[in-house]
Amino acid sequence: MKQNSRFFMPILSIKNSYRRTAILFLLMMAMLQSFSQRVSSVEIDGKQKKDWHFYPGRTSFVTVKLDSAVPAGAQLFVIYVDNIPVRKIYPIGPVAGTSLNYRFDFSTQAQLMEWKSFFHANDGANQLDGKIITVGLETGILLNSAVKVDVQLVKTNATGWAWGIGLILLAAFVYALFWTEIFREPTTIPGTPKTKFSLSRVQFGVWNILILFSAAFIYLYTGRLLAIPPQLLGLIGISGGQFILGWALARTPSGETLAKESSGNVVEDIGEGVHRFQNLLWSIALWIYFIQALLVTVDYPAIDANLLILTGFTVGLYAFGKAKETNTEARKLAKRKIDDSNQNI
Repeated sequence: MKQNSRFFMPILSIKNSYRRTAILFLLMMAMLQSFSQRVSSVEIDGKQKKDWHFYPGRTSFVTVKLDSAVPAGAQLFVIYVDNIPVRKIYPIGPVAGTSLNYRFDFSTQAQLMEWKSFFHANDGANQLDGKIITVGLETGILLNSAVKVDVQLVKTNATGWAWGIGLILLAAFVYALFWTEIFREPTTIPGTPKTKFSLSRVQFGVWNILILFSAAFIYLYTGRLLAIPPQLLGLIGISGGQFILGWALARTPSGETLAKESSGNVVEDIGEGVHRFQNLLWSIALWIYFIQALLVTVDYPAIDANLLILTGFTVGLYAFGKAKETNTEARKLAKRKIDDSNQNI
């Protein structure tokens, strides 16, 4: 019976890996579907643009800081595209002092029709990509504000290409994860069975896949190759540093590299111990935030200093737990060597 279970375990693990791939595929489908529901079609020069949809992006939520107190009738603020007012689209939100926090809602049919008529009536605004948005009163008075937000047009017929690239990257990652040793902990101990999956290696691999997909996604939808923001580079640097740190901390004082035997399950391997489990949960939260922000803004997600600091704390906890784990395994290895030498005497 044990022999049969040993024979079927690799097959079951392959089936499980396919099941995991299917789950990831369905999650990607759901996220892309949620993105496609966020765009609204527009009409330019009286003609429906089949391949281009307007996407508010970062203009959905704006904070306006005025040089003086908010005047009467502030609820009638409208947005201006290159000093041309787009009427009947009003902000929603509280007014306080010299600051107006509001959002523009583009979801109703009346507001979409206003966009269409705006495009049709103003030859100078038939391309929104790169235009400057400011705010003012409906009477045509521009307010001296700090708001300058770019809006963009995105290609909706790029969804198929985005799907294709995403699936190729996902398939490559799954293949490397389950059918190669790339994401497993290395060891210099001869005769060691298949080692466990390495949390730091898996994390570094996921971040690289996300960055590649983000660059392709943004280019397909906007036609632009954007530079990676410094904060995001810092996050990737922290992930790479954890990968190097994990490799270095796995070495014993005698120069050997230790690794445990795999449990046969990715989550169990990379979530073993408090230091790994906490680091894994934080990474998953960051990945979800990253993907959602990418689909909403069609841009690299904003990573603030607090996120970097918290990520640094999780890496510090991981390093402490990893060092303690290596010391424990090194003592076990030394004891085994002594026992083996005593048996050979």
